[in-house]
Amino acid sequence: MATSATHRGWKLKHNEGILAAVYNGAMPGTTLLAANTALDGVLIGTPVTPALAVDSLVFSNLVASGDLLLAANAGGNSQAWLWVDSSAGTMTLYAAGVEQLRTALGSFVINEGSADLNFRVETDGIQYAIYADGGKNALVLGSNTDTSSADQLITVSRAARTATASTAYYDIVIAPAGAVSTSGTTPTVASLALNEPLITKASGTITNATTLYLASQPTEGDTTNSTIFFGAAANIACTTSLTFNEDSADIDFRFESNGNANMLVIDGGLDTIGIGGAAVASQTMTITNAALVAGAGRILKLAGTVAAPNHTDGYGAFEVDITSSGTVAGTSAASSTWLNFAAGSVPGSNIICVQNNGIYLPSGITASSAKMIMGMRMQYVADDGANPGSLYCFSTNIFSNALTAIFDVNAIADLGGSTGAQASNDYKIPLLRDASAGVTWYVNVYHS
Repeated sequence: MATSATHRGWKLKHNEGILAAVYNGAMPGTTLLAANTALDGVLIGTPVTPALAVDSLVFSNLVASGDLLLAANAGGNSQAWLWVDSSAGTMTLYAAGVEQLRTALGSFVINEGSADLNFRVETDGIQYAIYADGGKNALVLGSNTDTSSADQLITVSRAARTATASTAYYDIVIAPAGAVSTSGTTPTVASLALNEPLITKASGTITNATTLYLASQPTEGDTTNSTIFFGAAANIACTTSLTFNEDSADIDFRFESNGNANMLVIDGGLDTIGIGGAAVASQTMTITNAALVAGAGRILKLAGTVAAPNHTDGYGAFEVDITSSGTVAGTSAASSTWLNFAAGSVPGSNIICVQNNGIYLPSGITASSAKMIMGMRMQYVADDGANPGSLYCFSTNIFSNALTAIFDVNAIADLGGSTGAQASNDYKIPLLRDASAGVTWYVNVYHS
């Protein structure tokens, strides 16, 4: 052994400087060598090293690109335990001659030899906090036992622990940090992307191929258990079609609002829809006002704008088109409208009507030659020329109560009439117009 007078240590040399070691023999309590400082015959050139305290042992190769090997005799055969490849810039850790761990400048590889080796990291209370099973090609997170499976790439298995009441615990949280854009445009942060697996049937029957499966579990303090929960600002965006219950199973869909538990109901077994209430078996769609509506409220409103109306004769913006597929067995009607009073009173000053129809023409609209029909236009179409036994424009059924009048007008002039020629109290009212002849027919009326 040669003594270094400069640093008061010992240097071990083999083959003229290929391997050297120094034992720092400075006084205790002091740092012998500062960081990145050369040491004669041991650390040469411009070293990149930490500071060396007293009683330090250094192994160093003195020849450029020379390697360092730590070997031990195991049963008569030398086996590698640690190898530093200077030219490759890697360090490899072996166990029983099999590579276990390799680190390189800027990279870290475990089991690069692809052997059947396992890797496990424990935490305080979790034995398999991170566990990689080399034989099953599986990864386990957060378990106290080996729950790895060759059929599951990643298994998240929460270890048993005592939860605090009303405190949320999560198995996986994907919370990307806020992205900052430097180009002036809004960046896109992808939290989680799921793709449908490509499954090729080799034999047997594929009964279920699921990209994401969510199973509902009980939640403390919840009277309703939610499989999927969206926050107040949640949004679902689709760039293609979205299908619910594609298997056509007897599965119901229900949407609640702030005050109605059945705002929208789709009954998979009845094949019916309910809006504002439960679906009814005999009705394709049922609209129910479950709550009281204010005096000026509406149960249903159809509103829209038609740029240039050009409907086919007999049709309009709102259409009811019912086709009879068999012999009429009783009364048949395309639509019915009833105004039912369940309670309360009807003062005499109010107007009660089943329908209230009208036409609004704002100022500036030119409609001098248009035909204005306030109520409705009645048509009877029979392609084969068949005629019914009787045909009526109106039919009244008021249980023999006498009508006050057929029409109620603000003034008799609203009917477009004129004074008759028979008596001073006669009045001639236009009853109908023969469109083909261009003749108007009148009826004389008088008051007593």
